[in-house]
Amino acid sequence: MEGEIFEINIKSFNQTVSLALSEVLIEIDRVKFVGGGLIKVVHGYGSHGKGGEIKKELIKLLRNLKRQKKIQNFFVGEKITSSIISDFVIDYPSLVVDPDIKNYNSGVTLILV
Repeated sequence: MEGEIFEINIKSFNQTVSLALSEVLIEIDRVKFVGGGLIKVVHGYGSHGKGGEIKKELIKLLRNLKRQKKIQNFFVGEKITSSIISDFVIDYPSLVVDPDIKNYNSGVTLILV
């Protein structure tokens, strides 16, 4: 049975960092409630020269959640390799054709819940 990939888009004009992170935390809780899965977070990559504050703060949050064992792991788009994809392809075969994942989009992050 194929595992479900949940997607949340926190990249929007004038989105605050705290609101974006709150949305991610709510989604993590929701996915835990349904038994776990993989969350694809679309956060953008700071194309306006601001350095991608949402992405930076998201990574800090996910490091803490992983340390606290509230998530299993996370993978930032530009660091997703073909070996990482192959580790997940049995449970999440649609990753292979996901345009953000196969193009190593730095504006997305995967969270394993």
